[in-house]
Formats: sequence, C-alpha cells, structure tokens
Amino acid sequence: MADPAPGSLQFAEIPRLPDHWWDGAPKSDPAPVWTVWDRSTWYTWGANSGNYLQGPIGSLIGGGGMAGVAHGPTRGRMHPHYIGIITMNDADMPLNAPVYAGLEALIAKGDNVVIPVFVDPQIVPGFKLSLGTGIGSNQPNWGDIQKNVLSGIIQLGKAAGSVEIPKGTYWPDLRQSPPKIYPIASLDDISSIVDDVLG
Repeated sequence: MADPAPGSLQFAEIPRLPDHWWDGAPKSDPAPVWTVWDRSTWYTWGANSGNYLQGPIGSLIGGGGMAGVAHGPTRGRMHPHYIGIITMNDADMPLNAPVYAGLEALIAKGDNVVIPVFVDPQIVPGFKLSLGTGIGSNQPNWGDIQKNVLSGIIQLGKAAGSVEIPKGTYWPDLRQSPPKIYPIASLDDISSIVDDVLG
C-alpha cells in the first residue's frame, strides 16, 4: 500500500470550541469538539514549559491568551488536538524539538497542522502570526525565541504537501515600537525573516 500523501500546513484562525465542550460524551472524546474542529487537523498554540504538556482532556491549561478561559480556542481546557509550542523562555526552546517532530509525523500520515493567526487591530489589517507575538512578546531574548518558533514552522512546511497562507498574513518584529511588519506569503518569506532579520 502506498504511503499517504502528506497533509497541509495551514495558517488560520482557530475556531473556538463550544462552551462546556468538555462535559460532552464520551468523556474520552467529547463529541461537541467535532462540530467545530476537524478530526484530521491539529491546532497549535503558544505555551510555556509549565503548561505545554497535555493533561487529562478537559482539564485547565492554566495561562492567558490562547491558553486562557476568556478568549482561548479551547476555553482554557486541554484537548489532544491542541498542541502547545513553547514561546515564553529562550532556555526552554530545546523542549520544542520533540513537539515539532510529533507534528511532522502527523503531517507525514496525511493530517493537517494549523499555525494560529488572528486579526490584531492595534497593529495593521491582516492576519498576525500569533505564536509568541501576544503575551510572549515582552520576554527576554524574544528574537531568539521567535527564531526557534519560525524555524519549526519552516520544518513543518517542508514536510507538508501544501502550505496555505491567507492573503494579508504578516509577522511583526516586536523588538521595536511601532513593530516593523514583514508580509508572509510563502515559506521563503519566513526563511528570510529567520536568516535576514533574526539571523
């Protein structure tokens, strides 16, 4: 039997799960999740070393932003398809290597991986790449953290059968105010940021 075609890497807003989805049946795989999410898609979010590992399904992640109860896609709860990528501490970046490898394996078997973007009206119109550009944006060595995150995204994109980036996607260099905006239309644009801006 032929190997499956690799899945896609998608830059997209992550749909928000229904309130109290974790109370749905069965407990081990609450059905309300799949009214919003796709079973063959895995969604990434900006984590720290204290909350990136999965606990029991539906348990509190603990954190703000994408991990938060108020605005997070999972309403602040753990789900196996919600994968934390550490964006908060430069010293913790080696912990991301097995996370990227796991996501690459999912792509290889034909599943899709979503890199979160969202509209940030305080910067510019369009979709801001949102791994470490929110709560994580004031961390020491932010540029080095972003280099790891963006390099991981490039690794996933190279493994993918396709890369889907909506028009208007950008990465903000938050080491300056106002941030310098770098449009992202392809993996090459991300490579240029890693090599020429963060190098």
